[in-house]
Amino acid sequence: MKRLFSLIFLISLLFTPCAYAIDSALILLAAADAHAGVVMHVLGAELTCTDNAIDCSEPTSRSSWSLSSTPNQNYQEIEAQGAEITICQIDMTLCFTTGQTGGDLHLEVWNEGDTTQYGSDSSSETINNENTQVEYNFTFATNPVVPNVDFHIILVEEGGALRVWATSVETCYDGTDYEARIANNLLDRDIIFTIHTMQ
Repeated sequence: MKRLFSLIFLISLLFTPCAYAIDSALILLAAADAHAGVVMHVLGAELTCTDNAIDCSEPTSRSSWSLSSTPNQNYQEIEAQGAEITICQIDMTLCFTTGQTGGDLHLEVWNEGDTTQYGSDSSSETINNENTQVEYNFTFATNPVVPNVDFHIILVEEGGALRVWATSVETCYDGTDYEARIANNLLDRDIIFTIHTMQ
Protein backbone atom coordinates (compact mmCIF):
# COMPACT_ATOMS: atom_id res chain seq x y z
CA MET A 1 0.00 0.00 0.00
CA LYS A 2 2.88 2.41 0.90
CA ARG A 3 4.62 1.62 -2.39
CA LEU A 4 1.39 2.33 -4.30
CA PHE A 5 0.97 5.66 -2.51
CA SER A 6 4.59 6.65 -3.28
CA LEU A 7 4.13 5.73 -6.95
CA ILE A 8 0.95 7.79 -7.23
CA PHE A 9 2.59 10.72 -5.45
CA LEU A 10 5.63 10.70 -7.72
CA ILE A 11 3.44 10.51 -10.85
CA SER A 12 1.48 13.51 -9.59
CA LEU A 13 4.72 15.49 -9.40
CA LEU A 14 4.92 15.34 -13.19
CA PHE A 15 1.84 17.54 -13.38
CA THR A 16 2.83 20.11 -10.72
CA PRO A 17 4.99 23.23 -10.95
CA CYS A 18 8.71 22.56 -10.59
CA ALA A 19 9.24 24.42 -7.29
CA TYR A 20 6.27 22.69 -5.66
CA ALA A 21 7.48 19.34 -6.93
CA ILE A 22 10.91 19.83 -5.40
CA ASP A 23 9.44 20.92 -2.05
CA SER A 24 7.05 17.97 -2.00
CA ALA A 25 9.81 15.52 -2.81
CA LEU A 26 11.92 16.90 0.05
CA ILE A 27 8.98 16.61 2.44
CA LEU A 28 8.44 13.00 1.35
CA LEU A 29 12.12 12.17 1.83
CA ALA A 30 12.20 13.89 5.21
CA ALA A 31 9.16 11.93 6.33
CA ALA A 32 10.72 8.67 5.16
CA ASP A 33 13.95 9.41 7.00
CA ALA A 34 12.12 10.44 10.15
CA HIS A 35 10.20 7.14 10.02
CA ALA A 36 13.54 5.35 9.83
CA GLY A 37 14.88 7.26 12.84
CA VAL A 38 17.24 9.50 10.84
CA VAL A 39 17.11 13.27 11.27
CA MET A 40 17.26 15.12 7.94
CA HIS A 41 17.62 18.91 7.84
CA VAL A 42 15.71 19.84 4.70
CA LEU A 43 16.54 23.54 4.69
CA GLY A 44 20.28 23.13 5.42
CA ALA A 45 22.65 21.26 7.71
CA GLU A 46 22.67 22.17 11.40
CA LEU A 47 26.12 23.46 12.31
CA THR A 48 27.83 22.80 15.63
CA CYS A 49 30.92 24.26 17.32
CA THR A 50 33.76 21.77 16.80
CA ASP A 51 37.31 21.58 18.17
CA ASN A 52 39.12 20.12 15.18
CA ALA A 53 40.04 23.27 13.29
CA ILE A 54 43.32 24.87 14.40
CA ASP A 55 45.14 23.40 17.37
CA CYS A 56 48.30 24.44 19.22
CA SER A 57 47.43 22.89 22.57
CA GLU A 58 50.09 20.15 22.89
CA PRO A 59 53.57 21.65 22.57
CA THR A 60 56.62 19.89 23.99
CA SER A 61 57.12 22.52 26.72
CA ARG A 62 55.73 25.88 27.78
CA SER A 63 56.68 29.20 29.33
CA SER A 64 54.62 32.28 30.24
CA TRP A 65 55.10 35.79 28.86
CA SER A 66 53.92 39.13 30.23
CA LEU A 67 51.31 40.87 28.09
CA SER A 68 51.39 44.52 27.10
CA SER A 69 48.45 46.79 27.90
CA THR A 70 48.54 47.89 24.23
CA PRO A 71 46.26 45.42 22.36
CA ASN A 72 48.02 45.32 18.98
CA GLN A 73 51.26 44.28 20.70
CA ASN A 74 49.82 40.91 21.78
CA TYR A 75 48.65 38.57 19.04
CA GLN A 76 49.04 35.24 17.31
CA GLU A 77 49.07 35.24 13.51
CA ILE A 78 47.10 32.41 11.90
CA GLU A 79 47.56 31.12 8.37
CA ALA A 80 44.68 31.23 5.87
CA GLN A 81 42.74 27.97 6.08
CA GLY A 82 42.01 27.46 2.39
CA ALA A 83 38.37 28.48 2.78
CA GLU A 84 36.19 30.80 4.83
CA ILE A 85 35.80 29.74 8.46
CA THR A 86 33.39 30.75 11.22
CA ILE A 87 35.08 30.88 14.62
CA CYS A 88 32.83 30.06 17.59
CA GLN A 89 35.32 29.65 20.46
CA ILE A 90 39.02 30.19 21.17
CA ASP A 91 40.82 28.55 24.10
CA MET A 92 44.00 30.06 25.55
CA THR A 93 46.18 29.23 28.55
CA LEU A 94 46.72 32.25 30.80
CA CYS A 95 47.76 33.32 34.31
CA PHE A 96 48.89 36.39 36.23
CA THR A 97 52.38 37.23 37.44
CA THR A 98 53.51 35.96 40.83
CA GLY A 99 53.07 38.63 43.50
CA GLN A 100 50.80 40.72 41.26
CA THR A 101 47.03 40.68 40.73
CA GLY A 102 44.74 39.08 38.20
CA GLY A 103 42.45 40.88 35.79
CA ASP A 104 40.14 40.52 32.83
CA LEU A 105 41.03 39.77 29.22
CA HIS A 106 39.16 39.35 25.95
CA LEU A 107 40.12 38.33 22.42
CA GLU A 108 39.51 39.99 19.06
CA VAL A 109 39.91 38.55 15.55
CA TRP A 110 41.32 40.93 12.92
CA ASN A 111 42.79 40.73 9.44
CA GLU A 112 46.57 40.67 9.10
CA GLY A 113 46.82 44.44 8.73
CA ASP A 114 44.58 45.04 11.78
CA THR A 115 42.22 47.19 9.69
CA THR A 116 39.12 44.94 9.76
CA GLN A 117 37.68 43.16 12.78
CA TYR A 118 35.76 39.94 12.20
CA GLY A 119 32.74 39.41 14.45
CA SER A 120 32.40 40.84 17.93
CA ASP A 121 34.86 41.01 20.80
CA SER A 122 34.97 37.72 22.68
CA SER A 123 33.63 37.19 26.16
CA SER A 124 35.70 38.86 28.88
CA GLU A 125 37.25 36.27 31.19
CA THR A 126 38.69 36.92 34.66
CA ILE A 127 42.23 35.55 34.94
CA ASN A 128 42.61 34.62 38.61
CA ASN A 129 45.33 31.93 38.73
CA GLU A 130 48.85 32.93 39.82
CA ASN A 131 51.61 31.69 37.50
CA THR A 132 49.87 28.35 36.79
CA GLN A 133 48.51 26.98 33.54
CA VAL A 134 44.74 27.35 33.27
CA GLU A 135 42.85 27.17 29.99
CA TYR A 136 40.19 29.83 29.48
CA ASN A 137 37.38 29.51 26.91
CA PHE A 138 36.44 32.65 24.99
CA THR A 139 33.15 32.75 23.07
CA PHE A 140 31.56 35.37 20.80
CA ALA A 141 28.18 37.11 20.72
CA THR A 142 28.72 37.42 16.96
CA ASN A 143 30.98 34.69 15.62
CA PRO A 144 33.91 35.95 13.51
CA VAL A 145 33.52 34.89 9.88
CA VAL A 146 37.06 34.92 8.48
CA PRO A 147 37.64 34.76 4.71
CA ASN A 148 40.50 32.76 3.23
CA VAL A 149 43.22 35.13 4.48
CA ASP A 150 45.89 35.22 7.18
CA PHE A 151 44.52 36.78 10.37
CA HIS A 152 45.39 37.78 13.94
CA ILE A 153 44.00 36.71 17.30
CA ILE A 154 44.60 39.79 19.47
CA LEU A 155 44.75 39.54 23.27
CA VAL A 156 43.29 42.61 24.95
CA GLU A 157 44.29 43.00 28.60
CA GLU A 158 41.69 44.82 30.70
CA GLY A 159 43.80 45.30 33.82
CA GLY A 160 46.13 43.31 36.04
CA ALA A 161 49.56 41.87 35.32
CA LEU A 162 48.54 39.09 32.96
CA ARG A 163 50.66 36.47 31.23
CA VAL A 164 50.00 34.10 28.32
CA TRP A 165 51.56 30.66 27.95
CA ALA A 166 53.50 29.92 24.78
CA THR A 167 55.67 27.17 23.39
CA SER A 168 59.18 27.16 24.84
CA VAL A 169 61.44 25.06 22.66
CA GLU A 170 59.77 24.81 19.27
CA THR A 171 56.76 26.16 17.46
CA CYS A 172 53.69 23.97 16.98
CA TYR A 173 51.99 26.08 14.31
CA ASP A 174 53.37 26.19 10.78
CA GLY A 175 56.94 27.26 11.39
CA THR A 176 58.29 30.76 11.89
CA ASP A 177 56.05 32.62 9.41
CA TYR A 178 53.17 32.66 11.90
CA GLU A 179 54.79 33.46 15.23
CA ALA A 180 53.33 35.18 18.26
CA ARG A 181 53.98 38.82 19.04
CA ILE A 182 53.86 39.39 22.80
CA ALA A 183 54.48 42.84 24.34
CA ASN A 184 55.60 43.89 20.85
CA ASN A 185 58.31 41.21 20.70
CA LEU A 186 58.13 38.88 17.71
CA LEU A 187 58.93 35.45 19.17
CA ASP A 188 60.09 32.20 17.60
CA ARG A 189 57.22 30.42 19.36
CA ASP A 190 53.42 30.22 19.43
CA ILE A 191 50.75 31.07 21.97
CA ILE A 192 49.00 27.96 23.34
CA PHE A 193 45.58 28.00 21.71
CA THR A 194 42.76 26.00 20.16
CA ILE A 195 40.31 27.53 17.67
CA HIS A 196 36.83 25.97 17.42
CA THR A 197 34.79 26.50 14.25
CA MET A 198 31.21 25.96 13.12
CA GLN A 199 30.95 22.79 11.02
